Amino acid sequence: MRKKKLAIFAEKLYGGGVERILQTVLRNLDYNKYDVSLYSSHAEDIDPAFYPVNLKNTSYFSSTGVNATKLSRLTTKIINKIKLLIYYHCPSSVFYKLFIRRRFDISIAFLEGYATRIVSGAHRNTKKIAWLHTDIINYHWTNVAFRSSDEEKSCYQQFSKIVCVAESVKSQADKYLNTERSTTVIYNPIDRERLLELAEERVDDAEGLKKYKTQLLIVGTLNKNKGQLRLLHALAELLKKDSEIGLWIVGDGEYRNLIQETIAELKLKDHVALLGFQKNPYPFYKKCDIYVCASYAEGFNTAITEALIFGKPVVATLCSGVEEQLGRGCEYGLIANNDDECLYKRIEQMLNPQTLAYYRQKSEERGQRFCISESMKKIDALLQI
Repeated sequence: MRKKKLAIFAEKLYGGGVERILQTVLRNLDYNKYDVSLYSSHAEDIDPAFYPVNLKNTSYFSSTGVNATKLSRLTTKIINKIKLLIYYHCPSSVFYKLFIRRRFDISIAFLEGYATRIVSGAHRNTKKIAWLHTDIINYHWTNVAFRSSDEEKSCYQQFSKIVCVAESVKSQADKYLNTERSTTVIYNPIDRERLLELAEERVDDAEGLKKYKTQLLIVGTLNKNKGQLRLLHALAELLKKDSEIGLWIVGDGEYRNLIQETIAELKLKDHVALLGFQKNPYPFYKKCDIYVCASYAEGFNTAITEALIFGKPVVATLCSGVEEQLGRGCEYGLIANNDDECLYKRIEQMLNPQTLAYYRQKSEERGQRFCISESMKKIDALLQI
């Protein structure tokens, strides 16, 4: 049987929840069926601890190595400037023909935005699938990747299937993109056993930094949307009543300096550890007491699901997907209205020993339900031509 040629277009290979889901999907594909090519925006090495080694990986923008000459770096900058000019001023099919060129049986845009626009220009006989991880109305960051909203909607019309990671994501996509006939919901596959295994790896920071009775954790890109800043302000208020609280912030991004400045301004240095990007964040999940999602918008927050797998009580702001994870009536975790005051009150509520013990039990119960085999069956069915 001929293997199907499958291309998956992403932006980054490491960094956040979307990338961790991509790793899970690729580790669990049947490579007897698929010949897989993985594209990212810039060249990144395949770490065999996270990706299968039999992947063919490349990038759609040019990169230079650490030992590149000045001439090589200058040449790469010029090439990328030309590519960006073509990307923004020509139809997506032109960019695809010039810089991707290859034909595939199936092409997946695993992230909304740039990857989606590029894949929309693939050959007309290619089965095109788009993944949508965000609430496209309330967190419409993707407009930077398209020349207009009309072009974005037109690009999505080129896809035979649009995979939404939550029912709420599907609802918003159908409203904005008018794609009811092509949208479907597949929850993010989570490899529960692998996560528990990775959590056993020794991480010195996780062992040595827990100095307080109650340890909070937030994982995600450091930016405005993920809400680390408002969590810091909530922590400052909580410490006025209870000095035995610490916070781990795992992730990196554009807000790193601002977060550092806010930690200093609020005099939180002794209570907050800014841990940067961690390829393996799971030892921190294992060691924490409460997981907090402070986001302003989400699609289906992977970190919440991961926290549930570790049986950790969760406090989350009300975003797309959260009620599907924690229950509309806060059955499996506490959901805060998406404002700063309510986030503070929900964390304060969770700090009550009885509440904490109750949601630890409910989180463990919820975490048992995540089964990777069911999600992968749906993905495999999606890839049939």
